This record gives sequence, structure tokens and C-alpha cells, in this order.
Amino acid sequence: MTARSTNVLADGTVRLFHHSDPGDDRFTKRAEHDVWELTVRAAECSRIDSVQTFVRYQGCFCMVNHIVDGVAHLIFICDEAGGTTGPSTFSRLDRDFWVTDAPVAELLDWQEIHEDQHFMLWRWRGAPLPVRPPRFGRHGDRTLSTRAVWDGHLYAVKEIQDSAAVLHHLGNRSPKHRSADRYRAWPLGEHARTVPLAELTTYHEHHHLHTT
Repeated sequence: MTARSTNVLADGTVRLFHHSDPGDDRFTKRAEHDVWELTVRAAECSRIDSVQTFVRYQGCFCMVNHIVDGVAHLIFICDEAGGTTGPSTFSRLDRDFWVTDAPVAELLDWQEIHEDQHFMLWRWRGAPLPVRPPRFGRHGDRTLSTRAVWDGHLYAVKEIQDSAAVLHHLGNRSPKHRSADRYRAWPLGEHARTVPLAELTTYHEHHHLHTT
């Protein structure tokens, strides 16, 4: 069963929601919110993802806040330090955020970041970690890559070996700490290194959606 949920709560549980009857007696109808709800232990869930959706609109890379009736509410994060200002068609929400509404048909370069809540629970609370094998390549209408942040740099996760991850650096320039004894060569001139899972600050999948 797949359901919407909260993030993992302080007691190690998550609340699951369905907006229609899921046909499962464990769910309770909450008439005031018109949803069916169930609280379960996070460890009972095979996957818990926090998903953020990003698109390109009028040349700006924006986060999708919500979509209603084919219209997306977009948030553009303004980098004041770099002198960036919001596009003229956006309204300023506060110092760093600009917002606008746009038809879904005008949005380009759809991307999703699926952050693994099981990983965060394990890293901060010592809960069991069901790390999934890294996923890559074309899957239906999307291209997938598994990514992680280590030592402040973004990496592609090549493999999971026991309690360690094999990482390949992403970016135009190699990390300054690359050296022959810390990295090993991969095909196509890539370099990778192995680090303990506990040293990763995030572990997530990047989904690039192919739309027409």
C-alpha cells in the first residue's frame, strides 16, 4: 500500500493518509479533514520519502509548492548575496523568496528530489537502516540517479558495500581533497571513494521527469 504521510515523528511513528476509503479497517475516518488516517511505526514502512518538486519557468529554477486545477504555485529562492533578484512576473514574498502562479503546461525540466527518511531516522536516532541499492538509468518517463552529500560535496552513489558507500563526485571541479590514495579510478575517467554511511549527511534519489 502507498499513502501520503507525515515526516517521521519524535516517537518513531508516521501518520498515513488517504483521501478516499483505502479499504483497510486499520484506517480511521477523520470527518473534520475528510481523510482516512493510520499511525504506524516507521520501521513497518518499506519506504518513507520526503519529495520536493522543481521546475524551470521563464528561465528560473523554481520549487513547486502545490498544484490546483492545472495551475502551479511556484517559489523562486532569491540569492541576495549574489545580486540575484526575482523575475518581473513574480511577487516578492519576503527578502529571499519570490512567488507566482503558472499553468502546468508552461513548466519545463521537471525534477524531483526523494529524500530517504529512513536514512535520516537511522543517522540521528540509531533506528534500523533499510538502505536500498542505488538506482540509475531510464525508468519509464524518468531518469534516476542516487545521490548523497559527504564532506559538503554532492556525489553520485555507485554502490553500497556493507555499511559503506562508493561515491563519485558531481560537479565541474574535483573536490580539493582528491588524491591517489583516497580515490580509485572508474571507467570513463571517473574517480570514486568509499566512505562509511554514517558520514553521509543526505541520501536521496534524483528523478528527472521527461515530459512533452
